Amino acid sequence: MTPTNDDTQSIELSQADFQAMLHEKVRQAVRFTLITVLDAEVEAFVQAAPYQRTVQRRDSRNGFYTRDLGTSVGVVKDLPGRGPLRSSRRT
Repeated sequence: MTPTNDDTQSIELSQADFQAMLHEKVRQAVRFTLITVLDAEVEAFVQAAPYQRTVQRRDSRNGFYTRDLGTSVGVVKDLPGRGPLRSSRRT
C-alpha cells in the first residue's frame, strides 16, 4: 500500500533551518572531539587516569574551569579546561 498525503507527516525544513541544524551538530562534534583529545593528552602527560594512583604517575590534576573557544564553526561553549598541572614529584 502506497502512503498518501493524508497518511504521512510532511516536515517542511527550509534551507536556513537545515544549515542551522547542521552547523550546531558540527559544533557539538568539535566540542566532543576537543574534550576527548584534551583528556587523552592530560592522561598521557600525567601517566594515570583520573583518581588512579600509579608508581609511574608524574603529576596531579588540579581542578578545571570552563571556557568558550572560538572556532571556524562558531563558538564552542563551556569547554572544560584543566587547571595548571603542578608536579607533586620533583625529578
